[in-house]
Amino acid sequence: MKNVIIAALLLFSSFPLLGQVIEIREVPVLIVTAFANAHPKANKVQWRKLGHNYEAFYDRPKGDIVLIYDSSAKVVETQEEILLPPEPIKKYIWATYNNDKLLLKRITDSEGKVTYKGVIKSQKLLFDADGNFIKKEE
Repeated sequence: MKNVIIAALLLFSSFPLLGQVIEIREVPVLIVTAFANAHPKANKVQWRKLGHNYEAFYDRPKGDIVLIYDSSAKVVETQEEILLPPEPIKKYIWATYNNDKLLLKRITDSEGKVTYKGVIKSQKLLFDADGNFIKKEE
């Protein structure tokens, strides 16, 4: 249980990127409007300021999601919690970690490039868009 808690802290410490929590009224209207149009069913949204960017974080039935917007309301990164990993990731976890609990997120950048980041046994893992293992991150 201790390993699961540590893994969750590691994963989610980079999940919402530890920016300053702000009130929705502090987020530019252009960004709030873009978010509301793209995610009309989102509720209990938390906002953070990350340098010049803004982060929206909310829970949904299929896992948490984080969207990072630039000042022009363009999504520069999306981070989605993944409850059912792609098959290559499942096989890697089974073979390498004896099927231990994996906390996983799919990251999509502004160009549409997908990578997967996971935490297992306090280790950060990186996978490509097809679910192939790339490396352990420190």
